[in-house]
Amino acid sequence: MVCKNCGEKCFSGEVCKCGEKMPKVNSAGVLINSIICSILLVISIISIVLTMSFRNIVNNNILVDTIKDVDLCSLEVQDESGKTVQLDEYIYNNYIDDDRISVQNVDNVLNDPFIKDFIIEKLEGYQDFCMDKGEMVYITSDDIVNLIDENSDLLFNEAGLQFLEPDKQQLRNDLSVLDDFKDFSDNYLTGWFSSGFIHTFFSLANVIFLAVLMAVILIQWIVIYKLNSRRIGKALRKYSIVLIIPSFIIFASTFSFLFFEENSIVNAITSDIKWSFTISSGIILAVGIVLLLISIPMNIKKKNIVEIPSDAAENSAEEQPVYAAVSQNAPITENIQENKAFTENSDSADGLCPQCGHKNKTGSSFCSQCGLKLK
Repeated sequence: MVCKNCGEKCFSGEVCKCGEKMPKVNSAGVLINSIICSILLVISIISIVLTMSFRNIVNNNILVDTIKDVDLCSLEVQDESGKTVQLDEYIYNNYIDDDRISVQNVDNVLNDPFIKDFIIEKLEGYQDFCMDKGEMVYITSDDIVNLIDENSDLLFNEAGLQFLEPDKQQLRNDLSVLDDFKDFSDNYLTGWFSSGFIHTFFSLANVIFLAVLMAVILIQWIVIYKLNSRRIGKALRKYSIVLIIPSFIIFASTFSFLFFEENSIVNAITSDIKWSFTISSGIILAVGIVLLLISIPMNIKKKNIVEIPSDAAENSAEEQPVYAAVSQNAPITENIQENKAFTENSDSADGLCPQCGHKNKTGSSFCSQCGLKLK
């Protein structure tokens, strides 16, 4: 944008160095564009953090390794009174009513590999489905019944329990919610659209697409600001702030959860998973901080160069007359003759002497300094 007063380039809404206030160009359009870009950028940030984190978890078997390493007996839960107890003690207090069975018997059952093997098998099935390497797997009531039936000898030896047919039916009824979820998943999660969406979300192509989209948003934002005579640094600053806010929230929340009690069930299972979210959001946060630092010098306004107004220049000329055109030894009449042609073509209505520059009273006939005829 060019200042109409002095012709210097200036940005929309800012004050030119001559003191002229520049009008704001297309303010509503720029604002709407900024809002749309901010919304798209927030969605992109959340999506890319989730995709990068989940891909890292799946590709590195983080959740599977966590289940392998966790000690089921030492996991802590809250009982009905709100007291924190270990899982083996919780099971013993709430589900065992036989003096012949001890907490050690419960430990032996929990430590047997069949429980972890069952969980890991299902987790690997979920991972394969998300990465488009296999079909969707489920945990149904029949799966649990079969699992217990296959390990009935262990349960009998440790707890003296026999898993009879009425017990199996009762367990199926108690776990009917798992069968309901399977029906829901078959109808809504494994269709061509929903499964395709899940596979796309976990794909590397999605990470590349989101990264390119974030770059395009930045370029578009800068172009709009450039076309509407605004500082590019302002667009870069807003972009960096939008990057920082959601990524910082994810980073701070997941990082703080790392310091929760390790023996709680949720934290024990997700402790390693949280690092994936912390690292992914931390990368976005670092990029936002770098861009914000870059934008700071780009938004620093140069000091205004104060120009002397025309009336001030005239007052200065009055205080310090110019004698360059007049010789001290030459008669005034000679100088008058030499500048006669100049005098005739000069506009002296305002009292300014065209010969020596002296400011006379308006309407003066002769210059009070050099004697030149003004009228």
